[in-house]
Amino acid sequence: MKKLMVLLFIAASAGLFAQGAPKSVIFSEFAEQLGLPGEYTSDVETMVGGDGGMVMKMKLYISKGGMRSETELPGGLGNMTTLVQVQDEGIKVYMLNTAQKMYSLLPGGGKKSDFAPEQYQIKELGQEEIQGQLCHKKAIIGPDKNETIIWQNSANQALVKCEVMEKGNLVTMLFKNFQPGSVDPQLLEIPSDYKQGNIMQGFMNLGQ
Repeated sequence: MKKLMVLLFIAASAGLFAQGAPKSVIFSEFAEQLGLPGEYTSDVETMVGGDGGMVMKMKLYISKGGMRSETELPGGLGNMTTLVQVQDEGIKVYMLNTAQKMYSLLPGGGKKSDFAPEQYQIKELGQEEIQGQLCHKKAIIGPDKNETIIWQNSANQALVKCEVMEKGNLVTMLFKNFQPGSVDPQLLEIPSDYKQGNIMQGFMNLGQ
């Protein structure tokens, strides 16, 4: 029963992630405007639901080809890997089950043109100290008027914090060990020996 409750939470969180994940491409598409490197990796603590929400730790890989996140699941359920692939025909979001060698296409995604930099506005919001670092605070405002708030280290422009509302839930990401550098393109691909499954199979097989 406890495992089922945790899985239901993860499923809800993954649904939020699938809706919000395509927005992550703004961190590569807007790299020049934000002063970010085109590719980087970082450890991230993600909280869904504000203070008191469940916290999940992940490793994040960002490149011009998309994004990969490797998340440690609560309750000893192992890891969940998600991919956001930026392709000419659109943006696709996948969940990978590395233990079962299975992948599932998550709902969400969108057109690549939906995230064109010219459709977004970057607004400077001053400076704040976050995690002992003096940061520039900025709002990235999309065509739907929703805002993604980011904090960047004032000295080296590394991402420190990000907040975004997804379906009424506050999603907070704290970045640590931010490392600029090339990301292995194979990390953004589905391995050739993986078989496609449905979303429920992917969730129920986690940790096996």
